[in-house]
Amino acid sequence: QNYDHTNGGYYSMVGALAKSVNIPTVATYFDVGHSKLQETAKALGLNKELNPNPSTALGTNSFSLQKMVHAYVPFATRSNNVEPYYINSIKDHQGNIIYQHKAINKEQEPVLSPKTLETMQYLLKGVVDKGTAIRLKTSYATHGDWAGKTGTSQDYSDSWFIGFNSNIVI
Repeated sequence: QNYDHTNGGYYSMVGALAKSVNIPTVATYFDVGHSKLQETAKALGLNKELNPNPSTALGTNSFSLQKMVHAYVPFATRSNNVEPYYINSIKDHQGNIIYQHKAINKEQEPVLSPKTLETMQYLLKGVVDKGTAIRLKTSYATHGDWAGKTGTSQDYSDSWFIGFNSNIVI
């Protein structure tokens, strides 16, 4: 059943992800298969072995926030993965920069195909534009092109959102 205890209806994948509807997500798990899901997770830097059961499609495996944010980088950039960093610069009390992060550019193979990355970005935009994360634009008045995914468990005692645009993953 879905998080709201319903079990019917028809959804596009955009609608299913936007509204966090469980049944289409689990059906996709069966269509794609566990080994392909494991392969994709590994490509995104999620290297631990996923549980070989349908609940995996709903996010029942645990990963650190750092790992999850890093996994979303290819969706945000529609290209290669980059190493995340947490401090852009440090300034002293007079405003002098005493540390500045320097990006290291190294050639990498694409994490996933450009078409897959573009499709994922489109699907995840629906979550912010008309789904469970719509408050990002309505209540919090963020501007620009945002995408992301929400998640909950244990009757909302654990909830999260990972969002991105072309400049940042949060």
